[in-house]
Amino acid sequence: MVRANGGFPSRAGAGGHVAVELTGSSSFGDVDIQAYGGDHGNSDGGAGTVFKRAAGTAAMLVDNGDRITVGETHLPPSQGLSETELDDLRKNATVIVSNEAILGVTSNVAALGLIVDSSARYIDLGDTQTVFTVRSLMIDGTNYTRGGFYRTNDWNGFPTPSVVSNAGAIFLRKTLGTVLTIF
Repeated sequence: MVRANGGFPSRAGAGGHVAVELTGSSSFGDVDIQAYGGDHGNSDGGAGTVFKRAAGTAAMLVDNGDRITVGETHLPPSQGLSETELDDLRKNATVIVSNEAILGVTSNVAALGLIVDSSARYIDLGDTQTVFTVRSLMIDGTNYTRGGFYRTNDWNGFPTPSVVSNAGAIFLRKTLGTVLTIF
């Protein structure tokens, strides 16, 4: 077991950051890797991040172990991820949000994919200037397939998920090449 869980003596602390890269295998097996927020009654800390990389694929897990929190895990994080991990996130990693975690998108960021499980609290897209660019998108079991912008009030004909808030956008990029976005 690998843990970077938040503390909980008087107030619950946020989870930390764990990065694991496998070089001789493509399976993490039964190894339990955690970065949960500290457990403190009704005021648990926000989830940390677990970055797993193996055989050319990567995932950034934002999982709070079913600890209910009001604390957001920011993406991009203000600290914790190396430049290599941020580059890997953009090119190879899927962000997976689950188990009462809250993801807060604080500035423009890109990842290979985004999965927001039905067990997540919500994803906060930030302000109108914030864009989270992905190549695959699944929220609460719905696989979004139309390229373009997804905003709280416009989901390209798909049902609006209840776990998304605020005025930013998710941009589902279905083409390769350069994209210029003007606000």
